[in-house]
Amino acid sequence: MLSCRDQREHGLCDAIARLNSGLLDITQLYGEFAERYQLAECKLAIVHCAGHVDPVLVETLWREIIDQEMRSAVGSSTQTVMTTLSNRLVSLGHRYAASDHFFPLGYLVKHLEQKSCQLNLDARWVVNTMLAIGVSFPTLLTVYDKLYKAKDACWQSARKPLHTLTVISELLAAFTDAPTAVPAQQRWPFESAA
Repeated sequence: MLSCRDQREHGLCDAIARLNSGLLDITQLYGEFAERYQLAECKLAIVHCAGHVDPVLVETLWREIIDQEMRSAVGSSTQTVMTTLSNRLVSLGHRYAASDHFFPLGYLVKHLEQKSCQLNLDARWVVNTMLAIGVSFPTLLTVYDKLYKAKDACWQSARKPLHTLTVISELLAAFTDAPTAVPAQQRWPFESAA
């Protein structure tokens, strides 16, 4: 008789054998493998390949990816958590940032900024991560402006009511450090905000 651990390993071996044995359709890959083994990145890849537009599902998958990455860094230093999560997001962002359907920028910024408040992370890390992905300064300014104007109660709950303003000031500081990173014709929002 197989122990619980052996059964799990046996099930995983069976799954790997099935994956290697032939072609499977997207529904089978998603339901029988990615869902069963809680593989959020694989689910996102499948949804993306299928062109399945479901904003709630995509946001849920990103939340699972972020939460899973943060759980894997439990017990690590704050810097390690930021670096690990940032590296994962940059890797995935390069794959999906070209599509708003699969890279929900507004949602990701808000969710990451909430995590930043919870963990008391550096105010610039989300901005730096998004810039590393290739999100432009003007796009980020627009996202943060909307986030600020939404006046969401989450910032009050986190006891950081000025968090979005702090991040906007960091974004503006990053722009002043490298103004040529923004094409001249797109600088007006930064110049009017300064």
